[in-house]
Amino acid sequence: MAATTKDRNTPYCELTPIPVAAKEKISAGVIVCINADGYAINGKEAPGLFYAGRPDDSVDNSGGGNGEQYILVRSHKAFCWENDEACYRTGNAY
Repeated sequence: MAATTKDRNTPYCELTPIPVAAKEKISAGVIVCINADGYAINGKEAPGLFYAGRPDDSVDNSGGGNGEQYILVRSHKAFCWENDEACYRTGNAY
């Protein structure tokens, strides 16, 4: 592919589908992580997890196996998490 010499309108996705880990129930509006096997789990601090983003909707895969359900995750945005005092100091909390 040749180098671009002018502006280009490159489309992007706001939501990324991620397969959900077995026995996971993920609520809307929470932190979602990806485990070492590539499945979405509820956010927590642990080695080997990668931050994925925040879902707009919930997914209940508590009775299913790995990848039986997908969750749409929004990333690359500035979210005002409940423990982020900066959101409240600047008056940006909703």
